[in-house]
Amino acid sequence: MPEFQTHMEHDQLIISIAGPRVDISSVSALRKELLQYVDTAADQDRLPDRVIMDLSDLLALDSTGVALLVNLQKKIRESGRRFQLRNVNDTIHKMLQLSNLADYFQIARPSAQ
Repeated sequence: MPEFQTHMEHDQLIISIAGPRVDISSVSALRKELLQYVDTAADQDRLPDRVIMDLSDLLALDSTGVALLVNLQKKIRESGRRFQLRNVNDTIHKMLQLSNLADYFQIARPSAQ
């Protein structure tokens, strides 16, 4: 089951999902934990102005994983913060496009190497 880790980076909260996939078999517990974490951090005024979801360790997600990202972005924006995805691989980006949500998210473009 995928888990998440958090750390601060330049006054931004980075949430990283560790696990190869977020899909119908794993999303329920992850959704509950992530949304609870964000709620608690916002209630205790520990949620910074920008929250970044780092997807570098995630290989794929299905429609339930996309729904999780939508719910997370909605919750973060409702608290007056900004939400961004980074390290989105081609497979996940294609899933966002197929869901007509690629433009819904702010996605950090990879830096030139």
